[in-house]
Amino acid sequence: MKLKLFIGAILAGMMATPAVAQQPFLEDGKAWTKHVYYPYSDEHSNETYFLKGDTTIDGRTYFKSWVAYKGDYLANGYARGLYYREDSGKVYVYNAKTEKEYLLYDFTMQPGDSFIYENQGIVDDPFKLTLVSVRDTITPYPTPVKRKKWTYMLITGGYRDPVTDEWHYDEEGPLEEVLEGIGSEYCCGIDDYPFLVTGHSHIEFRCCHGGDGNVLYTVDDDGWCFYYATSIDEVKDEAGGLKVTESAGGRLAFAWNAGAGYRTLSLYSAEGRLVARRRPAAGDTSAAFTGLPRGVYLYYFTAGGQTKAAGKVLVE
Repeated sequence: MKLKLFIGAILAGMMATPAVAQQPFLEDGKAWTKHVYYPYSDEHSNETYFLKGDTTIDGRTYFKSWVAYKGDYLANGYARGLYYREDSGKVYVYNAKTEKEYLLYDFTMQPGDSFIYENQGIVDDPFKLTLVSVRDTITPYPTPVKRKKWTYMLITGGYRDPVTDEWHYDEEGPLEEVLEGIGSEYCCGIDDYPFLVTGHSHIEFRCCHGGDGNVLYTVDDDGWCFYYATSIDEVKDEAGGLKVTESAGGRLAFAWNAGAGYRTLSLYSAEGRLVARRRPAAGDTSAAFTGLPRGVYLYYFTAGGQTKAAGKVLVE
């Protein structure tokens, strides 16, 4: 009852104007990355969903979609059989298996409007999304950007009327938030299961890249994204004078010039998993990690939210 009253108050105060996204959602080369943890096997995986190339289906142009696991999506990827198009604030997905098109996002909705999300035809039971509110927000990383945020009530437990073949919903559900140009905050914008109800606590949405390769959104305050794990470009900082001074026996050590101004040092495995992080104090000129398993590691030094130095190193 409290949730109903809360939503009713929000709806009553909203202006009846369409909430049309100003930033495009689909773009050739755009990518969304999530981190998955499997507790029973204690394994980690990074999955990247991306758009690359286009095709024509029933006279409409769609972006082709791909997925890559544990690596650089530019080098590896598997076709998903799902194709995406955007038209007047709405995003559609075509499933080649069912040969049907489904509504994925509708950025033209007004508070109180609903639509039935059929989950791209992947599962049998669709659920209902009712728009609660639209407001402006700031996504801070990698740089502050003003975006619209759509908040929906996500309702499951529907039943199909055997006479009309329509779905009906009576239950309340969790609130789901969608960011302009990014998609669901819970997971990847074009994931098989982008909304909260279909996921679990071991999935974390990491970041979104634009078609030009630049990070549009990330949960990491270093502005870093997983898919660089196998294709990192070395970033040298001549002024900072960064050097790897030791990388053997499970120890990795760095030294740099005084005044380099580094504020964060992040160390990742080759698969993109965060291994450790240091926050050098003003005046520090060195940092070290010990007890590292043999392997390739990625390091990032940042200052002011920008990457100042980066590279790969082998620890033996």
